[in-house]
Amino acid sequence: MQWVIFLKKAFMISGVFISGLIGAGFATGSEIFFYFAKYGVKGYIGIVLSAFLFALLQYEIITQSHRLSAHTIDEYLKKIMPKNLASVIGIFTYIFMLFILSAMLSGFGEMLYLLWGIKKSIGAMIMLLITAFIISKGYDFFVKSESLFFVMIISIMVCVFIYLYAFFKPEMQAFLPSDSWSASAVSYTGYNMMTGAAVLC
Repeated sequence: MQWVIFLKKAFMISGVFISGLIGAGFATGSEIFFYFAKYGVKGYIGIVLSAFLFALLQYEIITQSHRLSAHTIDEYLKKIMPKNLASVIGIFTYIFMLFILSAMLSGFGEMLYLLWGIKKSIGAMIMLLITAFIISKGYDFFVKSESLFFVMIISIMVCVFIYLYAFFKPEMQAFLPSDSWSASAVSYTGYNMMTGAAVLC
């Protein structure tokens, strides 16, 4: 019975992590293409490199967070660096999250407009209300809702991968190919680390 409880908690936490980390950008295919698919076979190596970096860095964050009893991103930052620097990075984190929220609102509004002709401002307001509702219900509800969104996001990602594999034509690339696949993998890992740290702490 303990294993069932453990697996349930592990699934929910991993669901929140994946939902928060890869989110809509990866699920829509834009990040899959921009960071990995455009490099062809080397893109697969990039995925492995990125996964390795995530595993290494996130393991370190979890270990430190537990050892330092730092259970929010603010607490964690203040215990691993000078207080003034932690405050600056904390402010930057909130600004970054505000940009992410703005992108979510804009993207949802655009999606509803393209699919059903609903005004973009109404679509953005619907997304804002959904976000406010989830946050108002507290941490437990947030975890449960995100773990459900995780299933949806993974399903969409699988469909995007299948589509790219079946219909992708090199001559229709939106970006020029280059050999900087490793820099792309590191870049993807780096800019997502903040979200990963916020979720895992």
